[in-house]
Amino acid sequence: MRPHASRWVAGVAALVTLAAAPVMGAGQIADALEVTADGVVAFSYATRPGTRFCGQAERSLSVSGGIRMERGQAGGADRCREGSALVEVTLGAEGVTDVRFLGPDERPSVGARDLGRVSAAESAEAFLQVARADAAVSADAIVAAVVADSVVIWPDLLDLARHRAHPDETRRSALFWLGQEAASAVTAALLETADDDEEGRQIREAAVFALSQRPAGESLPALRALAQEAEHADTRRSALFWLAQSDDPAVPDFFADILAGP
Repeated sequence: MRPHASRWVAGVAALVTLAAAPVMGAGQIADALEVTADGVVAFSYATRPGTRFCGQAERSLSVSGGIRMERGQAGGADRCREGSALVEVTLGAEGVTDVRFLGPDERPSVGARDLGRVSAAESAEAFLQVARADAAVSADAIVAAVVADSVVIWPDLLDLARHRAHPDETRRSALFWLGQEAASAVTAALLETADDDEEGRQIREAAVFALSQRPAGESLPALRALAQEAEHADTRRSALFWLAQSDDPAVPDFFADILAGP
């Protein structure tokens, strides 16, 4: 097997064995990985309600009312694929080099190894493995895991966000999706990261932003606490900025209390 291909063994092996097409044997899995170590693997999996893959604009992402991924030529027909994702994963000698969602009118690249329909849970686990191992594509891999249907991944995202061994880009992406998707239990962990004296400024700011995306009942008390008590001035400023974006009627009074002083 080629260098670093082993990082995809567990994930791709699971994908292959669960594909809707005829199941490949264990020996064939290793052969497939050897062949695709410098190639493309394509497969589809079920996505959570509200996820849409559309054909306008180069790429944008909206998280209000669901997730919408857009690729293709500007001005194209606004046709969307819903209910499932079709994704291509490009592998090179050093690991995964690209994770790309295909639009509604796109088909897998010529020569891609098509695994067919795959379990959403196994797809999410495979993409989380990619996020841990391949920093250059970690943000796209995290999105691919997030959109998988009926899969709870916030503990994995929290693990990615907390471990300083991961690159900042990976940790910021994990923090963003924690803010969008995690259960309310994660708010305390985000607050801890936002006010962690050992974290860098960008990580603290990403944690504050993630807090701002939580429901108002969770985010506003946390942001108020940071604005008043955070150790770092930049964290207090960031918390005040996101409080200012809120339409909660209590926010102006909070600002007035700060301006009035002790």
